[in-house]
Amino acid sequence: ETVTFTVASGGGNVVGPTVTTDIRGTARVGSWFLGQLEGPNTLTATSNGISVTFTAVAVPGPAVGMEKSDGDEQTAMVGTEVAVRPEVKAVDQFGNGVDGITVTWRVSKGGGAVIGQASVFTENGGYAAVGGWQMGPTAGENLLEASAGTFPVLEFRATAVP
Repeated sequence: ETVTFTVASGGGNVVGPTVTTDIRGTARVGSWFLGQLEGPNTLTATSNGISVTFTAVAVPGPAVGMEKSDGDEQTAMVGTEVAVRPEVKAVDQFGNGVDGITVTWRVSKGGGAVIGQASVFTENGGYAAVGGWQMGPTAGENLLEASAGTFPVLEFRATAVP
């Protein structure tokens, strides 16, 4: 019998999509490469009008970098916290979020302060936010850095106003 394997969802591709069953009636796809995005992938095998569907779940690969997610370019009064907590996302090579990466927050200009823990783990799809960011005592530019391992440091900016 001839069996045809087709990617039904999730992207990816199949190598050797058409196979003839062996002496035991078994057919094996050459290779099934899952799609680039995290989540379910399905593969359908069809022969003589009968279909069987296989499911696999793609998970993120190792983190290759970090990107700003929220909280950059804000304005707040001196000595107060910014309205939106700065947040980063650790990503794999396809932009999927990676959990479990340690992110360290540090004020680098303006004399403000990190509120809460200075180091947090990425979670819930690769996100990590600082507990809070308080502006320094003088009007002007304030900078907050987010760092993780050997990834480039991300810099968040805020302006403290009187």
